[in-house]
Amino acid sequence: MLNKGLDKLELLRIVDAVANEKSIDKELVIGSMESAIQKAALTKFGNDNNIEVVIDRESGEIRIQKVLEIVEKVEDSAREISLEEAKKKYTKKNEIKIC
Repeated sequence: MLNKGLDKLELLRIVDAVANEKSIDKELVIGSMESAIQKAALTKFGNDNNIEVVIDRESGEIRIQKVLEIVEKVEDSAREISLEEAKKKYTKKNEIKIC
């Protein structure tokens, strides 16, 4: 996990320090960090994947997840999954987020 060597709250303190020192919005700093982590994840796992990175603004926790679209017929397994397969893999873990 990315947070292994860094205290999660320390990450937020770094964000505050950079935002104050450079006189920029804290949200811009966090957004830039999310983008950088996403690019690193895409480099590691492949650009074919749809990877989402979110840094929790309260806890500093970093969440990296692969986003799959639920489709009737899978044409791109890196980005799509059938409803049946999604139910098998993710419903027990409550990981399906329907948008």
